[in-house]
Amino acid sequence: MTVYYVDFTATGTSTGANWANAIDNWTDFDTLLESTVSAGDSIYMMGGQTYTSTSTLATVIDGTQNLPIKLIGVASGTTAEPPTVSDWVTGSDRPLIACGANAFRLDDYWWMVNLRGTITEATGFRADVGSYAYNCDFRNTSGTAGRIALSMPSANLIVNNQLQSDNGSAIETSTTLARVHSNYIKGSAIGAKFSNSSIFTFNIFYDCVVGLDGTISDDVYMLGNVFDNCTDGFTASSTEAPGTIINCSFSNCTNGLKLDYSSTNKLNWFLDYNNWYNNTRDISVDNGSTEDNSMKGIHDTAVNPNFTAAASDDFTLTTGSALRNAGMPLLHGVG
Repeated sequence: MTVYYVDFTATGTSTGANWANAIDNWTDFDTLLESTVSAGDSIYMMGGQTYTSTSTLATVIDGTQNLPIKLIGVASGTTAEPPTVSDWVTGSDRPLIACGANAFRLDDYWWMVNLRGTITEATGFRADVGSYAYNCDFRNTSGTAGRIALSMPSANLIVNNQLQSDNGSAIETSTTLARVHSNYIKGSAIGAKFSNSSIFTFNIFYDCVVGLDGTISDDVYMLGNVFDNCTDGFTASSTEAPGTIINCSFSNCTNGLKLDYSSTNKLNWFLDYNNWYNNTRDISVDNGSTEDNSMKGIHDTAVNPNFTAAASDDFTLTTGSALRNAGMPLLHGVG
């Protein structure tokens, strides 16, 4: 397992062997990811600067489940070789990968950690089976409809990221087993589009046309998500796949939960301990033409969540918020 270093301000030999000789240009960086790395390798990118793409990056090199390939941003000025978790970085000091119209595609079992990125290419920042995105800020700024910010097709883990696609999906998981936790997804045509057996926990969907798109498959578990100021918070199709929505807040939406089913084909779901506030329709059916709240749970509420400053990206609850301690309790000694 080899460690590589990337710093476009370096002035050494661009071998990547250490910080003094860090890879210092896009051509060598592309070659590293497409031809050189192998399972278990780590690539550290120096923070505090922009890495401008000059060509498509599309690696076919895979990590493995036990030996993923790790692409990790570290704080500007880091000298540790190799860096440790104490050198990880947040906020605007994370390295910024500016792809423009060029693709950025990683293969199976890759990590993307502590990175920022802008792109206009169709599939955005992409990593395939078994990959992991943590503490990244990715945005697709294309004016073309349907473009994706983060594409992670199958069996992936997406945690603690900020994601936005101006005219497409902030996240798209086209097959199965997405695990999406604690992400902030805003200002997108679609916040997240998923397929079968996916779990969404403690995410915020803000100011999206559709927050969470379940029209491919409704087989989803949702816990503790916020849908605010969306046209449709969550959309679902007419299949009978099971679904669960617990401890979620739907506020200031045209349709909180928008279902497309006939009167004889309702979704086989469990809903409870959710909050519905200031939506035109809390639960709408038949593509939004009718409101039907019969699916609500007996512990559902309709109170102002009183976020501290949603328009300024602060979704903490104020001291007086009625949603504090209002979720489903943990039960001990059941039965």
